[in-house]
Amino acid sequence: MHIVYVPDSFPQPSETFVINEIDGLLNKGFQISVIPRIEGDNSNIQHARLQAILPKINVVYNKATFDVKAFFYGLKYGTQVWLGWRPHNLVRHIKNALSIASHVAAIKQQNPDLVLIHFGYDNAIAGAIAAKLLNRPSVLWLHGSDIHTVPHRSLHWLEGNVSQVVTNSQYSADLLKAFGVNQTKVSYLGVDLDKFAPSQSSIKEQVPTVICVARLGHSKNHPRLLKLFEQLITKVPDVRLWLVGDGPNRQQYESLVSEKNKENIIFWGVLSQDKIVELLNKAWLKVLLSEKEGLGVAFIEAQATGLPCVASNVGGIPEVVENNKTGCLFDLDDVDFDKKVSDAIVDLLTNYELREAMGKNARIRAMELFDENLHIERMEGLVNNLLGSN
Repeated sequence: MHIVYVPDSFPQPSETFVINEIDGLLNKGFQISVIPRIEGDNSNIQHARLQAILPKINVVYNKATFDVKAFFYGLKYGTQVWLGWRPHNLVRHIKNALSIASHVAAIKQQNPDLVLIHFGYDNAIAGAIAAKLLNRPSVLWLHGSDIHTVPHRSLHWLEGNVSQVVTNSQYSADLLKAFGVNQTKVSYLGVDLDKFAPSQSSIKEQVPTVICVARLGHSKNHPRLLKLFEQLITKVPDVRLWLVGDGPNRQQYESLVSEKNKENIIFWGVLSQDKIVELLNKAWLKVLLSEKEGLGVAFIEAQATGLPCVASNVGGIPEVVENNKTGCLFDLDDVDFDKKVSDAIVDLLTNYELREAMGKNARIRAMELFDENLHIERMEGLVNNLLGSN
């Protein structure tokens, strides 16, 4: 059976859940093509699993053809925010509809048995239109940020024109329900527990080391973490903060670090998954203070390696990090948030027994809820059911 994946961009190494899912379904015997809305960044691919799947899939970027019906659907439902009838906005809207129509034509050319859409941006409009015109079943995966940014008119239209909506947490499902999308399945994303595992050979850093693996962009709240950490250094002078990841705000965030603390706060940039696993095993704990989070795959990866997590109590994070058992959660709007986070970090860095106990609980929780094989089995069942009922 042939599945066409329709992500917003590809390749996108930071979206490991898409890569892992494709790899899992390839191993189940499905033929897979990927037709993104926009081409991802091919210049710095250090993701071993992505490199492994690329020769096995068909990736289509060129969308030279055009579909008239799709153009009119794109006019009605495309673009994330309607900016009004001013001429320059109208031209932008028409160009976007043309892009959607070309995207639809490229999907249709592949003649898939099923269309599987990740993220609810204009790629979702194209994927749903193509499936509708082909009379094929379709799955729409919504992850969090897209739920907030998709216009409700498009969200409701999408629900009525895809076969199934899937999301990554009960939090996201409840948010969709509040927006009027009721028929949503939840599938916790997982990680490779053999890869993301406590190392028997890796030695922890000699100095207290905190790791944050996250894209250096919106909603991850790095400025607050950096400000908090500069104050923390005055209490624990030899503490280290490892920031793993890259993004549009990297230069801005680097400028926030004072000259005297540049040895304590290290920007690693984009790393291979093997290197990330190595650093997770060397670090003492994980911290990320996101403002929004649909689930938080980075927390799953950290907990799978046996790291306790300190995090903001937002979105789907409490479904991953169990407060006071696998880590510590704090409300962002608490007036004492910075002090409480700082105190929790110090407690974990200075209390070996507490850190070890939470780390062991974290690994158990990852094994029980976030084994990627469980997610792949759920997706295989969903796809087979939709193909069987079509």
